[in-house]
Formats: sequence, structure tokens, C-alpha cells
Amino acid sequence: MEDREENSNLLLGTFDAPANYTAEINMTTPSNNVILNGTTGNYIDFTFDIKNRNGASSGDDVIAVFTFNNGGNIKKETRIYNSNTTVHFLIDEYLEVGTNNISVVITGRNTLAGSMAAVVFNVVNLQLTSSFDFAEGVTKGVYLHVPYTLKGANVKYLEWYVDGVL
Repeated sequence: MEDREENSNLLLGTFDAPANYTAEINMTTPSNNVILNGTTGNYIDFTFDIKNRNGASSGDDVIAVFTFNNGGNIKKETRIYNSNTTVHFLIDEYLEVGTNNISVVITGRNTLAGSMAAVVFNVVNLQLTSSFDFAEGVTKGVYLHVPYTLKGANVKYLEWYVDGVL
């Protein structure tokens, strides 16, 4: 006991081991999302909690690291969130055409408890161009000829509606 008191000036700080706590992420953004290139207002939404061994909230703030991976092009963003926060993180500037794998890792600032969740945003670049003037009327009984070009990744299905009929 005497050694402990004698060396107490060497003590830098105390902390509870991370095994005493668990981190939870409740992701409300769907795990797989498909959007057109140029779409804005894309968010990652989630809530989180750091709980003690008894399952009670510790009230610990978290450090959140968002990692955006699009074919090896990696971008990271780090944010700090207070406990009891609903995260609504705008990701438009981080998305690129193609498959964007996004991981969210949270770590308790004091407890060091961590958890991870992932979502995917597939950004499709789809362009339809045509020299046909759709405002121009067509005479009944005359064949309708619409030259068009469809560009973009992945399989595409094109449906034509004439006067509301497929």
C-alpha cells in the first residue's frame, strides 16, 4: 500500500477499459442506395449510444470517422458528436459516379468503446439524348422513328409511353 501512495505522482489519469462498455449504431439510412448522378440532399442518418456493462447509457460523446471508398479513391471525414445526438450528415460532396462504399466508425471519447456500420451509394450516370422533337405531332398511321442514345454504366431498360400507353 505504501508503494501506491508513494508513486501516486506518476499517475497520469484513470479510465475504464473499453471491455466495460459497448457502442451501438442504429443506422436509419438504408444499407443499399441507388441515385442518379447530380442528385442532391443525400445524407447518412443514425443514432448511437455508449452503454456500460449494465446496459445503461454512459453519456459518452463519440468521434465518428466516415470513410468513402469509390474504386480505391478514398476520402475520410472526422466529426465529434455529443451523446444523445441524431446524426444527419450531408454526403453529396463525397459521392462519385459508381459504387461508393461508406463505413462509419464511432469511438467513445472517454470509454474508447467502438462500433462500425456500412452503407452503399451506387451513383448512376445516365444520359438520354435524342434529335427527335417530342413536342412535334405525329400523323396517325405514320411510323414513329425516334433516334436516341443512352449512356451510362450497368444494364439499362428503356420504356416508351405514347399517350400514356406503354
